[in-house]
Amino acid sequence: MRNDFAWLAGAPVGDAPTEPTVVIGSALPADGLVDADAYVTWVGGLAAQGPLRYLPHRRQTPRLLARLGALPGVTVDSAQAPVELRLRGMTAPQRVVSLPSTAAVLLTSILSPRGVAVIPQAVADDWWTSRATPGLRAHLSGVLRLAADAAALHRSEPTPHGATRPVTDQNNPEDHG
Repeated sequence: MRNDFAWLAGAPVGDAPTEPTVVIGSALPADGLVDADAYVTWVGGLAAQGPLRYLPHRRQTPRLLARLGALPGVTVDSAQAPVELRLRGMTAPQRVVSLPSTAAVLLTSILSPRGVAVIPQAVADDWWTSRATPGLRAHLSGVLRLAADAAALHRSEPTPHGATRPVTDQNNPEDHG
């Protein structure tokens, strides 16, 4: 059964970030599961594409947040309301980028109808530390599949008989071949 989270999507919208890209912070570096240097380099690479707003995870350390805040083009937000509430006012052509996160699945349901791309990215193999078990890695891959399924649902539109047909998304490489 598909849930479009209408109660959340329809709630009054506060101030949404104005940057073209919003990065949802991950607890993976704080938990010692991925290399913090690789994580900072990843955020810096995203900022090289244009200004971004970084929404920290509640477990991220002040040291890591200071490193991220020193990157050109990165504005680190203060911890506030959950991202699902903070970001629901975003509009196209803005995008949300994250590592595997259940928030990406919910944000896809809320933001895709508004034309906002939600892009959860896999963790590169060389980022993992010895603390990241194979089970955890598999679980996070499953979260990426859930996010991809949610995105696919929102790239479909209803037909007169209740079925769906694909809608081409020019920004999705899977729709070009």
